[in-house]
Amino acid sequence: MRLKKIFIAFIAVFSFLPMSANPVNATGPSRIEPSKANVYSGYAPLKIYSDPECTQFTGKTLSKNVEVWKTFQMYYTGDPYINPKSFDLGANQWISSADVDSIGDNTNEFLAAYSDYKAVPVYSDPRFKYQVSTLNPEISSWKITRYTTYFDGYAAIDLGHNQWVRYTDIRMIPGTISVNAGTQLVNSQGAPTSTIQMTGDYKVFAAQKINDVFHLKLGNNNQWYAFGF
Repeated sequence: MRLKKIFIAFIAVFSFLPMSANPVNATGPSRIEPSKANVYSGYAPLKIYSDPECTQFTGKTLSKNVEVWKTFQMYYTGDPYINPKSFDLGANQWISSADVDSIGDNTNEFLAAYSDYKAVPVYSDPRFKYQVSTLNPEISSWKITRYTTYFDGYAAIDLGHNQWVRYTDIRMIPGTISVNAGTQLVNSQGAPTSTIQMTGDYKVFAAQKINDVFHLKLGNNNQWYAFGF
């Protein structure tokens, strides 16, 4: 799939909170809060409004040359304040949250996505409108470049070049994992080898199933940790 150059639009100071396009019943007063969210428009010319209720169309639309936008404020219609109705791109340029997805770059948070050798559907967009292919069932581990989130967790995972999979279709392999002292480690055949000597966070190097149990590699081939699946 051809990679389209991604531009990040810097419109104002920003703040990050995950969002959801699903409606939430408001029980408290509406309010505007600072936002650091990056939102994904997918190069779509979405409407820009002059008010947070998104009722006053300015006649302007988002650039078709920009895929991801930084936001300055977010507007909630009421309590619970977890599902913003709209985002301000600066200077009262509001866009509806129903039209965009909150997006983040994967730096060191996740090592990879584990597909368990399944032909998982791949989509060209994080809302899964267009399926373009499936993952190669001969491969189990995939690099994660970006992900979208809702207020209650992850939604879509980009494996690069806008190749999106559903979060529920794969396993996210963490870059580090907290393990308690005394935890049993095994080798790649599942035989016990040693135990964790000190409680703490450990770097993850790989992941695989050993005897049908999901394991993370915390060092050499004798240091596999049963993560469960």
